[in-house]
Amino acid sequence: MMEGDRCLDDTNYDVVIIGTSFIQCMVAAALSRAGLKVLQTDMFDYYGGPNSNHSLLSFDSLLLRAQQEQQQQATPSAAASTLTFKSNDSWFLENVEIIKPLSEAIPSSDARKFTVDILPTLLYNKGEQVEVLVKSATARYLEFKAVETCQMRWKGVWNEVPGNKSALFSDHLLSLPEKRLVMRFLTSVTENEGQLSSEQGSFSSLLTSEKFKLSPTAQAFVEHAIALSNHGGELSISQGLEAVKLYARSVGVHGVMTPFLAPLYGASELGQAFARMAAVYNATYVLRCPAVDIKAENGEGESKLVASFGMRGSAASKWVLTPAGMMTNPS
Repeated sequence: MMEGDRCLDDTNYDVVIIGTSFIQCMVAAALSRAGLKVLQTDMFDYYGGPNSNHSLLSFDSLLLRAQQEQQQQATPSAAASTLTFKSNDSWFLENVEIIKPLSEAIPSSDARKFTVDILPTLLYNKGEQVEVLVKSATARYLEFKAVETCQMRWKGVWNEVPGNKSALFSDHLLSLPEKRLVMRFLTSVTENEGQLSSEQGSFSSLLTSEKFKLSPTAQAFVEHAIALSNHGGELSISQGLEAVKLYARSVGVHGVMTPFLAPLYGASELGQAFARMAAVYNATYVLRCPAVDIKAENGEGESKLVASFGMRGSAASKWVLTPAGMMTNPS
């Protein structure tokens, strides 16, 4: 189908979903399996949007467009009954500043060895996401690779994160007393979780309390290498304990000492798997189909929403689902 072909005239759906991010594709699959007539569109010629993955050249082009569009950005006026969409195709990238293109930083002979995920995605082996993929039968559309090593940067040095007790005690990041305190804490999590959960305060305060007395290095190891707390937010005690338990359940499942799986061909494969599932249940997909606006129409009987896609036509539905970030006037 050519980019300018009209393909949506006089078509009615139960739900129109604009965009093909992971969440949108998952919703499309769920609604299609429930028997609803679903249309899903995307302005790109590939799936994923903010969950897409790119070659180095493609990624550089995307960043360059985002930078140029930020400099030219203007918000058009629209009628109160009309919701309009941003015309740029990098709406999910903000504050882009290109220091050096990736394709120039890596030799051209090696460029094909790399792809770049906009939002890198790792799944815990025993996490809820994997459970959903298996129970929904979406996993049959996917291939995964077990992540072989994880590393933590501490005081300017990269250190491999040990995946079991033996590896922990042969690791050079922690001293022997620190290793014993870490093992004592991890054992307490599995044996006395209820008692620990009832304590007040943050996860950090629990690690440095009189009960555990973890050093700054040991605390950083537990918080950032095991509980995966980021530097921008502090975990509560219950959040930290749940993260540690999930790590412990997931590590070593596929014969490697990390708890993670990665989509073999990039993060966009997760959304595409749900798109394939939705297509089996008669969802309709149209790529290279940028949305222009949404209008409410009140006619005889039920009112409806009409999504316009410019030269590609329009589609009427009871519901239109789209990220607020794609719109110029989401309120």
